[in-house]
Amino acid sequence: MRTTWFIALLLLPSAARSDDVFKKDVLPVLRKNCFGCHGPEKQKGKLRLDTLSLDFDRGEAAERWHDALNKLSLGEMPPEDKPQLSPEERRAVTGWLRGRLEAAARARRSTGGRVVLRRLTRYEYANTLRDLLGLDLDFSRELPPEPKSADGFKNNGGALGMSAEQLEYYLKIARNALSKAIVEG
Repeated sequence: MRTTWFIALLLLPSAARSDDVFKKDVLPVLRKNCFGCHGPEKQKGKLRLDTLSLDFDRGEAAERWHDALNKLSLGEMPPEDKPQLSPEERRAVTGWLRGRLEAAARARRSTGGRVVLRRLTRYEYANTLRDLLGLDLDFSRELPPEPKSADGFKNNGGALGMSAEQLEYYLKIARNALSKAIVEG
């Protein structure tokens, strides 16, 4: 019988377990210590915790909860003039927040089991050709500019897909580079 319950607990989605932990251990602490300043009556710092989404995968909720975790971890919240959290309460809230934030970060990094095939950026391609062929030429000027990913980086594998047109550019530049590197006669 214990084995059945243990297996059922393992198969239970982690979000559901996390919601149970939130309702049982975290929500009472927030009601007691946080909602007075970050609830329906007041929203100090423009933060309202009682209606903040628990969906850490979408929107800005994860960022707001991360800010709250930082304030708790640094001892900035609750303020000195307010009742402080007991060590157990602090551990419950910060542990739950860390777990949810880490799960959300893993989900965002996940490719769903698929391998992300990425091309070289224009600069990586130019440097590779220069290193392989020993030609100090700018091969990247003919390539289109890199798109920025959602996080602002130009070398994010998710944003570096390869279209048929881009493949033609890369092949044209490679043929041109090889014609300059290979000497005949």
